Amino acid sequence: MSNLTEKDIGDAIRLGTTFLLGDVPTDPSTISLTVTDPAGAATTYTYAAAQIIRSSAGVYYKDVSLPTAGEWLYRFIGTGTVESVAQSRFAVRRADA
Repeated sequence: MSNLTEKDIGDAIRLGTTFLLGDVPTDPSTISLTVTDPAGAATTYTYAAAQIIRSSAGVYYKDVSLPTAGEWLYRFIGTGTVESVAQSRFAVRRADA
């Protein structure tokens, strides 16, 4: 896991993406973010439900708490005006005793 971003249990992480149409940041018609914890439990957030923040045209983020150690995955999906998928992973370290 050395090439992964690493966080500690109890941290929060800002997950973000920029949706582009050509080279221009552009808002998709719909946006969802699925975050999967190390146990495989997936939580989906949407912009429509005000769970994802728009910081400027095409630029979105969500702050997520990290209560569990292990490898986490996330995937942003934009549809409609901009059809795009961005995904990545990161690691959460166990607390030292």
